[in-house]
Amino acid sequence: MARDGTLIHFAGKDDYRNRFFVEAGWVVIRFCEEQVVSQPHRCCRFIGNVLAQITKQSAIAQPFANIPPLTPVRQWSKSRAKSLRRQGYRQGYLSH
Repeated sequence: MARDGTLIHFAGKDDYRNRFFVEAGWVVIRFCEEQVVSQPHRCCRFIGNVLAQITKQSAIAQPFANIPPLTPVRQWSKSRAKSLRRQGYRQGYLSH
């Protein structure tokens, strides 16, 4: 969500950004804020595994071998994002 409350991340909204970077040769890794806040080590594991695949250097992922896999979070639709905003969902996981 933008500072003014505008919803900016939901299914379909970021497709053009993803395409732009992929077409420029980048690898796009997206985490939701909740994953970064509640599972930072698991996010690092995910990044390490992607880097290991890209570089073909499995040793990159080794430091994260004992960290559980990242718990997937389904991308929200715009209507779901609005509903969660009304419920104060973000404040709930940020206050822990």
